[in-house]
Amino acid sequence: MKIIRIVVSALLIFIIAGKALGAENDEKQKGRGVFDGIFEMLTRPAGEILGNTVDLDEIVVSPSKLRESSLMTASSVSVMDDADIVSSQKRFVKDLITEYASVSMTQSGAFGGPAYIRIRGASPNQTLLIIDGMKVYDPASPDGAFNFAQLPFDNVQQIEVARGPQGALYGSDAIGGIINVDSKKPDKPFFETGIEAGSLRTLDEYVNFGGYEKGLHYSFAYSQLNTRGISTADSVTNPDIHEVDPYVRKSFAGRLDYEIKDNLTIGATLRNIYARFRYDDTDPMTWELRDNNQIIGKSNLFLYSIYVEHQPIEQYDYSVRYSYMDNTRKDFDYPNGLNDTYEGRATRLDFQNNFHIFDFDVFTIGYDYLQGLSDSYYENFADGVSDQPKVFDSNSGFYIQNKIHYKDIIGSTQSMRIDKHSRFGMHNTYKIDGFYLAPTGTRLRGVYSTGFRAPSLYQLFVTPNPGNWNTSGNIDLKPETAKSYELGIDQYFFDGMLKLSATYFQLRFSNLIKCPWSGAGYKYENASKAKSIGMEYVAAVNLFDEKLKISGNLTSTSTKDYSNGRELDKVPQNQFNLIIDIKPTSRVAIGVDINHTGRYFDFGPEKIKQFTLVGLRTDYLVSQNFSIFGRIENLFNKHYQEVRGYGEPGINAYGGVRAKF
Repeated sequence: MKIIRIVVSALLIFIIAGKALGAENDEKQKGRGVFDGIFEMLTRPAGEILGNTVDLDEIVVSPSKLRESSLMTASSVSVMDDADIVSSQKRFVKDLITEYASVSMTQSGAFGGPAYIRIRGASPNQTLLIIDGMKVYDPASPDGAFNFAQLPFDNVQQIEVARGPQGALYGSDAIGGIINVDSKKPDKPFFETGIEAGSLRTLDEYVNFGGYEKGLHYSFAYSQLNTRGISTADSVTNPDIHEVDPYVRKSFAGRLDYEIKDNLTIGATLRNIYARFRYDDTDPMTWELRDNNQIIGKSNLFLYSIYVEHQPIEQYDYSVRYSYMDNTRKDFDYPNGLNDTYEGRATRLDFQNNFHIFDFDVFTIGYDYLQGLSDSYYENFADGVSDQPKVFDSNSGFYIQNKIHYKDIIGSTQSMRIDKHSRFGMHNTYKIDGFYLAPTGTRLRGVYSTGFRAPSLYQLFVTPNPGNWNTSGNIDLKPETAKSYELGIDQYFFDGMLKLSATYFQLRFSNLIKCPWSGAGYKYENASKAKSIGMEYVAAVNLFDEKLKISGNLTSTSTKDYSNGRELDKVPQNQFNLIIDIKPTSRVAIGVDINHTGRYFDFGPEKIKQFTLVGLRTDYLVSQNFSIFGRIENLFNKHYQEVRGYGEPGINAYGGVRAKF
């Protein structure tokens, strides 16, 4: 990495120095003029090359932990802002991010059922979620993966999806990529409220307000969703099922930022999401899903963080953030004696320093410390009691990054991280990337990176008993690791009105953790390797002053699990998304969403069937402050399953009113 950094830096210095020296010698002015002409042509600013493309104004943070234009990173990043969220009419984060390349989801039941995200074929626990700078996961679940089923858009300003390993900055879990969620930081007062009702006796209400006053930015949001829902077990394939499983979610989010002076800011964020739902279970004799209207699930996610950002001099700034998370789940089935509680907690400290040494170079040094806790209790009449001991782990990470660039057309980032885990010890990750924007509007980019995932607390410490099918932890587990590279090309046409992209990626996994039968029970071990190779194709067109916008993406993924010789579970071979937005007048907006998911293995020898869903939405601006909207989901009433045996809604219709001041 050091050699590459020296070479790239030397090349940039050579080019810049060559340009300066060329103006000093009058006798060689003619020869140097040719060089200058070539140099100017090859280094035209992105604004001149791309015209009015939205990519110029798109600001991202996740690839480098620095606020920068999306054109300044070689990573594959998708960005969704507040306008995209409102236009989509989606209720949950999971439903929007899965419309982007290489992002897939499986949910075990439509409302409240566990929903897990995969990026580029990596498992859900290899995808990192960050909310306002806080790593969010489930320390008490078997694999630590975060359940996206309850996460709404309350007070969300922007969502970024950075694909590919990001472990060189973020440490564990960032193998498939990162999903970064930021809360609103308004510069002027606003007030929004809305109500929506429709199929399945659904009622969705929200309010969001904020503003700016004498250095204080503030924003708060509350929402509540109630629905009768559908049966968790598929009532189409099982005609004996007649009940429904209702769902309730309540969410609050807030953010405060106070600018003590121009270069010193302190702030805090808070988020709490509560959900209550019913779900069905499996028959212990046949392992088939069955109707059960007695089981109640509850979950509560609580997050808060406080931070300081300071720039004492022009060449140096730093930030310090402390975060806390509590992720608790409970289940009840009183006739069968089911009573369980799973509580996961985590605290995190982040300290980042940025040195702006030259106009073309930013050097970053950072440190973070994470401590996780898991505490669980389970009992029912059939299996007895499983009272797992309270267990902890911790991880310290030190990282460095050097980001060099010339204007916004060429650059490279080199980063490395050293982690020290309380169980498996030291682990190193690194990343090298580069990009170049040619005068033809052709942008070339490449990334080589590594990542890892630390074993979960459950995988390390669980003790065997009948309640967990005699599953044993393994304190000698090593981290799962991955190596990846990607090569991409973006082509802009007609001043940015048309953008075409293609990206080839390859992920190779090692030390994957499995839980095979060991004779007396199940035991976790590092037992497998795997690969995920694919292509991402993305197109976006913006015509007639944004009166017609069409965006689409196609992902083709080939995977292999070397432990069994077949494809990785729950990774579609093909995905296709097409989003069309039309504004025939200044008051009317119409949208069409087409989402196709290809075949993939679930449990068992047969694949889940492919399915295509079509949605229709519309929005009418009644006045400057009021609008009415409506949508139809699953327009053609397609029957499908994401997880075998679990039901999904048929055709549904919703409508509502929105006010904004």
